[in-house]
Amino acid sequence: MYENNTLSTLYTCTMAVIRFILILPLFAHRTKAVDRPVVTLDPNWNKIFRKESIALICNVETTGQNNQMYYWYKDGWKQRSTGQVRRIGYAEMNDGGSYQCTYGESGESDHVRLDISNDWLILQANYVYEGDTLILRCHGWDSNFKDEAMFFKDNTLLFYKSFVFRKEKITIEASGRYRCERNRWNVIYYKKERAETIVSVYELFSEPALKLIEVSVMEGDGMTLKCSTSLAPPRKYTKLYFAFYRDGRTVRGYDVSDTYRVMSAQLEDSGKYTCEVRTAADTLRKNSKALSIQIQAIFSEPVLRLIQPHLTEGDVMNLKCETTLVPPNKNRELRFGFYKDGRPMQEFGVSDRYRVPSARIEDSGNYACEAQTVNGTVKKRSKNVLIQIKAAFGQIQIKLSANEVVVGDNIVLSCESMLSTLPICYTFYRNNTSFRNITVHQKEEAVIRVPITSPSMAGLYFCISDNGIAKQKQLSNMVILLVVDPVSGINVVLDKADEVFVFGDSLTMTCLVERGSSPTFLWVHNGRVVKHNPMVYQLRDDGRVLYIHSLRYYHSGSYQCSASNKVSNRTFSVISHIQKINVLQQSPVKESTFTMEDDDPPEQMIILLPFLGVLVLVVALASVLFVYRHKVSSIVPWFRQQSNPGPTFAKARPRVGHNITQDVVPGPDSINNFQEDYSNVPNMVQNADGDVFYSHIQINQVQGPTDNNRGGKEDYSVTYSSVKCSGTKMDGTQTLGHAELYENFNSKKS
Repeated sequence: MYENNTLSTLYTCTMAVIRFILILPLFAHRTKAVDRPVVTLDPNWNKIFRKESIALICNVETTGQNNQMYYWYKDGWKQRSTGQVRRIGYAEMNDGGSYQCTYGESGESDHVRLDISNDWLILQANYVYEGDTLILRCHGWDSNFKDEAMFFKDNTLLFYKSFVFRKEKITIEASGRYRCERNRWNVIYYKKERAETIVSVYELFSEPALKLIEVSVMEGDGMTLKCSTSLAPPRKYTKLYFAFYRDGRTVRGYDVSDTYRVMSAQLEDSGKYTCEVRTAADTLRKNSKALSIQIQAIFSEPVLRLIQPHLTEGDVMNLKCETTLVPPNKNRELRFGFYKDGRPMQEFGVSDRYRVPSARIEDSGNYACEAQTVNGTVKKRSKNVLIQIKAAFGQIQIKLSANEVVVGDNIVLSCESMLSTLPICYTFYRNNTSFRNITVHQKEEAVIRVPITSPSMAGLYFCISDNGIAKQKQLSNMVILLVVDPVSGINVVLDKADEVFVFGDSLTMTCLVERGSSPTFLWVHNGRVVKHNPMVYQLRDDGRVLYIHSLRYYHSGSYQCSASNKVSNRTFSVISHIQKINVLQQSPVKESTFTMEDDDPPEQMIILLPFLGVLVLVVALASVLFVYRHKVSSIVPWFRQQSNPGPTFAKARPRVGHNITQDVVPGPDSINNFQEDYSNVPNMVQNADGDVFYSHIQINQVQGPTDNNRGGKEDYSVTYSSVKCSGTKMDGTQTLGHAELYENFNSKKS
């Protein structure tokens, strides 16, 4: 009985397991087809007019069978329509509401709001996500509306032109209440209509979050960073790109992978990391918060240490690479390598020392060591250490008896090495070419005498010593020898063969020397040194060439040139033969009277030009003052007093005059020829207390007696009236203005 119960129970359990295994694929199949659908509108407007049409589409992607049913819900109530598309062909007010759909056993979609309006004007907006283009349409019921419209967001004017407004790459901040205004013709006038709508910008993907997969990272370990974000279900197939940064610098550019990996992390990989996510069209970008990552060291930076502080040729050189393992890495094994001037000197091994049994001069250089793990994932190099191997003998020096010599002189060269083992072989060099060897067996200089035969013996001199013990020969300092070739063989060459030259022609004279190092040239004309003057003489080619642009008479005469060079306190010079120049007149223009005995004519003219300018200015000013002397005297009292010293005038008997416009005025010739003295004009000095104005002037012809002295010349008289203004006297009393009539008469008449 017990066994039968046991068998029955076992059979029952076995069958239950079999049934579960058979049913499990069905549940799995259903699970694959439960993605939530998304409702979209066509056209994509959140509001339409009554009697307009629109379609609602239930979008869903499944991996299972496609024989499931679509169900629609409006304001939570299930509708009769079961298709994927729900069409509203002739909208009525009751068609407005919140719509949802389902597919099979999937969950319900998100709500989509559709409004139906019976107003004159509506503001339509499309359903948008971050990065999309927002479209607003100020839509009128009929065609009586103007094309222009004004758009506002939160009472702020956005746009004023067309009745359609577009804004690209919108963000969440674009959400809010929008309003539009548009004018409609109302039989006899335009009426402003207004419409509003609320725009909600949906999040396309969430703010990215950066996460380190490993708990901690040691040097040499792998490091993985993941940038996580989630797309909105209606846009879950949007393609995104990911980039990673460390301390603001890019460590990996944009890629579809949301993961950044470092195969072997080093200390320099520590820092603050961020990631950035953007869409494929780069319409939206979002950055994560910073994540601080510190890579843990497994050993300290190595330090290279020289066992002996000072080394000389032949000494033993010992170097040690010192580093410390960081807990808990005490049992980790390291390998060491050594470098000189960047080149490896010893293969990596467990020894942290480098040894040179007998150091040489060529062993000097910049040394460094490197420590690394066994697998080579972590490498650290020390700073460079400069090691100098001193020579086994003292400093070598070369000396010159003179640094500047002349061809034909002799110089003495000496070379000596201090604290060196004898014997020493010295080799002398000139410009890197050896020319003499001397071996000394005592503590003395190696001395040679060298005759200077040509300027080519100038240059750098040095010596090299070799005692056969040091591993390297020693180089001395370098000295410079300057060799000067004295000038000789000078001659003057003309560019014209004639000895007679025409006035106005050009002339070139060249001073040639047969030999001489860096000569200095000097030209002499009629015993006087020629100076550079562009108008007279032009010295070219460092004075070697004398050029005359236009010959003048003063260029005639004898010319000579001299050349010289100098060495220390010795000067060498030569002078050429005399070259005669005779300038003939070709132009009828008279030559200047300047002579060479005084000075160069252009120099005199240049000196006299300022004085001539001042003289011309003084003459011009005097002429102007003379011509306008009357006007100047009326303006400048001092000039008036100086120009009219003021003789004493007697007051004439009052006489009735005629108007000047009725009398005949004598011509200028008769007046100018009649230079007589007249008196009875009031003294200007006496009237200093006020100005005198002449308001009436009349010139009268008076017939006088004829005599031999006068020659029967006609006389003239001038009648005028004077008006005196009020003024102040010297004692401070006031004077009143008055008017008097005066007449001029010839004071020489009897």
